[in-house]
Amino acid sequence: MGICKVPIPLKTSNVMKRIVTAISLCALVLSASAQLQTDNALPNLTQSDFTVVERNSDGTIKYVRYAKADDNIPANANEFFSTTLKKRDADDFVLNKSKDNDYGMHFECYQQYYKGVLVVDGFYNFSFKHGRMKRARGHYVNVAGIDLKPSFTKDEAINHYASYFGIRNNDTIKSYVDLMIKEVSNPSENETVVALVYRVYLQTKNIGEGYIGYIDAHTGKLLYKENAFVDYSTTGQVYTYYNSSNNPKSVITDCSNGNYILRDLTRGVGIKTQKILSGGMNVDFTDNNNIWTQNEMGSYGIALDVHWTMENIYDTMTSFFSHNSYNGNGCEILSFIDNSVYYGNNACYNNTSDYFLFGTAQGNTIHGPFGSVDIIGHEYGHALLYKSSCLTGETAIHEGLADIWGIIFEKHITPSANYWKTGEQIMIN
Repeated sequence: MGICKVPIPLKTSNVMKRIVTAISLCALVLSASAQLQTDNALPNLTQSDFTVVERNSDGTIKYVRYAKADDNIPANANEFFSTTLKKRDADDFVLNKSKDNDYGMHFECYQQYYKGVLVVDGFYNFSFKHGRMKRARGHYVNVAGIDLKPSFTKDEAINHYASYFGIRNNDTIKSYVDLMIKEVSNPSENETVVALVYRVYLQTKNIGEGYIGYIDAHTGKLLYKENAFVDYSTTGQVYTYYNSSNNPKSVITDCSNGNYILRDLTRGVGIKTQKILSGGMNVDFTDNNNIWTQNEMGSYGIALDVHWTMENIYDTMTSFFSHNSYNGNGCEILSFIDNSVYYGNNACYNNTSDYFLFGTAQGNTIHGPFGSVDIIGHEYGHALLYKSSCLTGETAIHEGLADIWGIIFEKHITPSANYWKTGEQIMIN
């Protein structure tokens, strides 16, 4: 964080050179003048527009990000399945849901079926910008050769499930059973098995028996179980430290076992905001009614600023730059709020461990907590530069470019702020 460093006096000409260099490099990072195809390899980082293809160990496509200049972009999902994925005739991908947003983006989710039977782990998600495919991500399950005729009935599958979990007949209120295909990992043998299964859930008098079981439809063996009560995303209200006034901001949180958590799983892999306790342990921030106030947060109040700002930065990068998280590939955005003596008076991006850290500045009489939009955007700028350029040891250039990103994000997110100044909100003296 440049604010905490003592500036080195420079001649005016050198200052101008740094500014011009910084702006030129920002333009280089965002330009779309060249195309490069990469397949499970590091791209040439001097080229800013390239098609990236990632594959699973069996060679099937896991992720594609198309360059603007790519002449082979599929026109739609069906063309992707036939020409790029090269799906087998027995497999179908059926549109499950689609959605549009206000920025010209269109999203589609497809579910895999094998000869009409649901393949629960097979899917592909697509994003389009103004009708042009931008990204495809998913998993193609190899189901070839599986016997689709079960060896026993649904009622017998219920009995198998009940015996595994020790459920008595008179404790069952309602049963849910579906026949499907599932890919099951076997870590002990380092292999993955694809099987025809009965997916069974029994609603019982004991709410603690809340498991979904996958019973092999030929052997009756329990292959896999998962919690029936899953987390879900919801909209919460946060009173941020710097930008709320009397009106709360809306954020996405996660609900788990009746508690709300500062965790957004709707953007990329996720946006998580956590606190660091003494000894380095990190824990979630939780709330019981999803209305987050500064009084409730205590000295960790800027966690609300960080979570809200990171969501808005993610949306800004997606909408204006078609960039999915700071690495362009939807990576997790993990932020820690630190109240310690050492790190509590700074903000930083840790390139080695891929996380952000923001200090609460407890007891400091010069500045307040490091949770303003421009400072958060400054640290996010460092992450962008590490992932999008070869600038690793160029500290002065890094700081200059990160300041520019801080201005860009503050201009978009809080346009009424004095965005030409950096860190003005946190300064006390």
